[in-house]
Amino acid sequence: MAEITSGGYILIGDFAVFVLKEEQTVINEELKDYKFYCFNGQPKYCQVISDRSKIETIDFYDMDWKHQEFTGLAFPHKPYSKCVIPKPVTFENMKGLATVMSKEIPFLRVDFYEVNGKMYFGELTFYPASGFGEFEPGIWNEKLGQMLKLPEKRK
Repeated sequence: MAEITSGGYILIGDFAVFVLKEEQTVINEELKDYKFYCFNGQPKYCQVISDRSKIETIDFYDMDWKHQEFTGLAFPHKPYSKCVIPKPVTFENMKGLATVMSKEIPFLRVDFYEVNGKMYFGELTFYPASGFGEFEPGIWNEKLGQMLKLPEKRK
């Protein structure tokens, strides 16, 4: 199989798959995951996962970077960070791309990283925690569920 040097389409049977290969980056700090929870094309919350190699923490922020009272999806539930997590330099770019990528999709989680002030795309997820995760306190399961507007059934 040929090495993919920059990105391009690969045919697998009848399907075309686009593969993107980014340059190798030297990272001198613990990566934080910035996971945007998008409902009907609008990012509503950013889940920040920190300190995975130590004591993992999970925090949620709204789109004005105000810390939220809930955590979730990991079991057992992870603690909040002990300090305020600074808003990433590329936050507005992340939010803008999350909006574009989630357009016309009832729910999509769009993940990014930031390294040395540069944004990197992570992944798209339709079912975080395979759809089985829960938020704490439990009332947030209902609050977030109410944000989900499914399309009308097709005939």
